Amino acid sequence: MEIIRENNNAWIINKHINDINLLILYAKILKKDNSLSQESVEEFTTYLKSIGQYNPRWNDRTINLSTAMNKVSELCFYMFGYKHNNQFIFSPLGNLFLEQESNSTNKMFVFTSMLWGMQFNHPHNSTPDLFNLYPLRLVFRLLIDDRIDKKLYTSEILYFLYFIKEIDDSSFEQLVDEILAFRRISKEDKIELMLNTPVGTLSNINKFGYEKATETWWANKIHEWDYYFRKVLEQINIFQSFNDEDLIARFEQGSSSPPTMRSLKNNYIKLNSNLAEYIKLLNDKYPFTDSPVKKDNYLESEFKADIYNFLPEILFDFIDVKPKNYKEILVVNKIYEKSINRVSDNIVSYSTQGEKHKEFEIALEEGFNSFSDIKAERVGGAGKTDVECIYLKIERTFAVEAKATKNTFGTLQTRRLKEHREGINACTLF
Repeated sequence: MEIIRENNNAWIINKHINDINLLILYAKILKKDNSLSQESVEEFTTYLKSIGQYNPRWNDRTINLSTAMNKVSELCFYMFGYKHNNQFIFSPLGNLFLEQESNSTNKMFVFTSMLWGMQFNHPHNSTPDLFNLYPLRLVFRLLIDDRIDKKLYTSEILYFLYFIKEIDDSSFEQLVDEILAFRRISKEDKIELMLNTPVGTLSNINKFGYEKATETWWANKIHEWDYYFRKVLEQINIFQSFNDEDLIARFEQGSSSPPTMRSLKNNYIKLNSNLAEYIKLLNDKYPFTDSPVKKDNYLESEFKADIYNFLPEILFDFIDVKPKNYKEILVVNKIYEKSINRVSDNIVSYSTQGEKHKEFEIALEEGFNSFSDIKAERVGGAGKTDVECIYLKIERTFAVEAKATKNTFGTLQTRRLKEHREGINACTLF
C-alpha cells in the first residue's frame, strides 16, 4: 500500500498521563463537579497537589492551570468525555467505566469499547485533519490476524500504522504483506529505513537540521507509544506486552544535557485472549474500515456529542451489567431566550468595548440563534472561529469572526481567517 511518510504528518498520541489510576482519579473529581472554570481547576489541582498526585517540576512553582487542563484533555483523548462551554461532559461509556471501577473485567471491556469509538480526526487531539480512520480499530484488527501471529512490534506500529491516513479491505491486505516483509529484514536495515524517512517538525528542522530533527521525531514517537499509551492499556489488561531486551536503536530526543535517549527494542504486544471474541464481534458490527464522523454541517457541540455517544449494544453481552439509557447524559447547554431588542443592544454595546470580546461573541451567538433558519454556537479558543453557524435551508456552515474594538478596526489576518474557515469547511462573515 502507498504510505506517505513526511514532515509531522502522523498519528499523535496524547502523553500527559501514563497511569490508569490517575486517569480514574481525574475522572472521579470531574464527576463530582464537572466545571472547568479557573476557580474549579485551581481547586482540584490544589487538592491533587496536597495528596501527592500533582508535583510541579519545581517545588516552589505555583499551580499551572495549563498542565491541569492537559490532564483533562487526556480524559477526552481516551473518550471518557469532552470539554464544552467550560464543562466536562461525560460520555455514556465514561460514566459506565466509573460505575465499574471495582470490576476489573468489566472495566477492560468498557475501556476497549471507548477505544473502538476513538477516531481521527479527534476533537481533543492534534493529529492532522487529513487522517480519516479509527486508529485503534485498525490496531485491534491486526491483533486478531493469524498471519502476523496476532502480534505487533513497536517498530511496526511506528513505521507503518502511525502514517496510515485511511484504510479499506484492499489496503489492509497490502499492509499485512508489508509488515511481514519488514519482519524479514535486519534491525540495521530497519534503522536505516527509519532514519532515511523525511519526518520531523519544521521547528526542529530549523533548530537542529534534518538529521537530528528526524532522530528527535522518532524518539518522541517511541515515547508516545511505549512510555504512555502502551502502559495505560497494559495496566487495564487490554494489551499483553512481551519485552525483548534486544535493542534495535537508541534515539536522542532534542539536545538536552545530559541527552534524553529513547530506546527502541524488539518489544511486541498481543491482545488479551479474553477480548478476542468481543473484538471480532465489534468489527462485524462497527468495522475498522468505517468512515469516522465528519464535522460537515455540525455545530461543534453536535460533532463532539455524536462521536462520544458511541455505545455498542453487544458490550452488555460481555459484562455483568444491565443496559441503561446512558445516552441521555449527552445534553448540550441550550441558549437562554432573550428578546430581539436586548440581543441587538448587546451586540451594539459590546462591539465597541475591546475588553469585552467574550461578551461580544456570546451576543453574536444569541443574535444568530434568533433566526429560525440558523443554528449558532460560540466556539472561540486558539485556532478556532468565534461563532460557528449553520444555515439550515441549504445545510451550509459559515464562520463568524467577532472583533470588538473601541476606535479602529484592526488589520485582518487573512491566513488565520482561512484556517478558521477550513477548520469547519465554511465561508466567513465579519
